[in-house]
Amino acid sequence: MMQIKWKKISQYCIESNNLYISRYKIASGANRYALWHNTKLLKIDDNPQELKNEAMAIIERESGQSDDLFGKSAERRQTSSSYDQRKG
Repeated sequence: MMQIKWKKISQYCIESNNLYISRYKIASGANRYALWHNTKLLKIDDNPQELKNEAMAIIERESGQSDDLFGKSAERRQTSSSYDQRKG
């Protein structure tokens, strides 16, 4: 498992790898937490640790993918070296 470091952005927000967890208060006075990827809201939860776990899974999933220039995953690419075999 990889080590993920969180950086405090403000009193209400932490960030790691373009994933943000922000804290806000609802009308009852309780804290709620939101997980963002850049500007896209991914999940809201009462437990910030749940959102950290979710963020960790996203970061690990993204770091495990290596796409080529055309956006295809390396494992999906055809590896045959013969043109006759590739052209089908």
